[in-house]
Formats: sequence, structure tokens, C-alpha cells
Amino acid sequence: MKLFDARIVLGRAIDLEPFQSSDVESIRRALDRYGIERALLSSFASFRFDVSYGNRLTFEAAAADPRLIPCPAVLPDAVGEVGDEDALVGGLIERGARCVGLYPKSCGLAADERVLGRLLSAACVRRLPVQVPAGELDLLPMAGLAARHPDVPFIYCPYPPGLYRDRNLLPVLADTPNLHMTINPPFGLNEGIETICARIGSGRLLFASNYPIAEPGAAIGHLAYADIPPGDLESIAFRNLEGLIHAVRL
Repeated sequence: MKLFDARIVLGRAIDLEPFQSSDVESIRRALDRYGIERALLSSFASFRFDVSYGNRLTFEAAAADPRLIPCPAVLPDAVGEVGDEDALVGGLIERGARCVGLYPKSCGLAADERVLGRLLSAACVRRLPVQVPAGELDLLPMAGLAARHPDVPFIYCPYPPGLYRDRNLLPVLADTPNLHMTINPPFGLNEGIETICARIGSGRLLFASNYPIAEPGAAIGHLAYADIPPGDLESIAFRNLEGLIHAVRL
């Protein structure tokens, strides 16, 4: 099974256990051990400390291994921090980014067009995927952003576990065709992969390990033992994310 990991994070966060940390070498070992062929790389520092510093760490680490693709964090230019959003997005793509991370909660950003509109419009022009962790934005505001920017592929990672959560998730996914979702821990809907494949299709599910918060084996096992056709498994494991990356306008 070919694997394209939609979320690996460099470094550590103070609210995690000491063993939930990573550096370039530990990430390489994880890729080798689990046979992960490619991975999107983010950095804790970019959304827990300083965007520019964390992004520099992300690009440096990705340059050390061709399997790693930078997924830097982005901000709107509300107070003159990052410059013109179109130039920002274009510059990140030129440096090798094929996805960007948006962290509304950590960066104090409202999910409002007046705040994020220009930034997301810049991503739209380039068809650049925008990754948003579920802990940073609730599902319905996330779906609202996606609906207002239908040509931006949004990656929601992951939908958190909880009783009855599929009652919200399935209608939102069905009505929001540019909203994709990862299946990394703590994704925990009972037979969630099977249900989404049957009701929505496999085309918007993405494999992700969430390393170092979780070991890659958890997501790999969840996917490998899902009762879905081989073609769906291959799409979730690799092809869906590969398609999003190849669609970025360079």
C-alpha cells in the first residue's frame, strides 16, 4: 500500500508529552519504518510560536529529505505582517510548498471574509490546498469557509471522535465538495471510513499519521482493515492527496 501522509509535524508543543516530539531524523525513521513515500510537513513552531520562524524550520527540514513537502502556516496581511497575499502564496509555492496550514484559534483569526477573504482568494487562484486542524476551527465554520471559496481544496484534519458526530459530518461533507478530511487519530467514528465511502465516496478522504502526536501505525491499521474496495483504499492512502498536489498552479 503506497502512502502519502497528509500531516506530519516537526518539533514539539508544550501541551504534549515529551515523547510526542520530532526532529528530522525521527521523521525519517518513521517514514522508513512505515514505508511512507511522501508526506506534507508542518511545524509546531509556526502556529504555537512564530509563523516566520516555524516556516523556516519547515522548509529547512523538507530540504533534507525529498519525501517531505513543505506545508507552511499562513496569515492574512491584516496588520502588515506578511505583505500582499498573492505574493505570499506565490512565494511559498516557488519555495516548494504544495499546501498551506491555517490556524485560526492559535493565531487569533476569525473565520470571516473580512479577515481571511484575500488570503483564501490568493489560494484559490493557485488551487493551493489549505489544511485546517479540527482543533483550530469547528466543523460548521470550516464548511462555511469552504462554501465561500469553492475552488480552494480544504483539508480538515481530523474530525474529532464523539457520539453522534456523524450526524453533522455526513450532511456537511455531502454538501461541501471541496472539503476533504484526514483519517488520522483521533478520528474515531465507528466504521467511519466505510460509512463515508458508501455515502459520500472515497475521493475526499486522506491518509494522515499526525506524527509525532500519534504513531503512523494507528492510521495505517485503521485504513488497512477498513472494509472497503481496494481502489478506495488506494485512493485514500495515496492518490487523493497526490491529485490535490498535482493540481496546484505553479
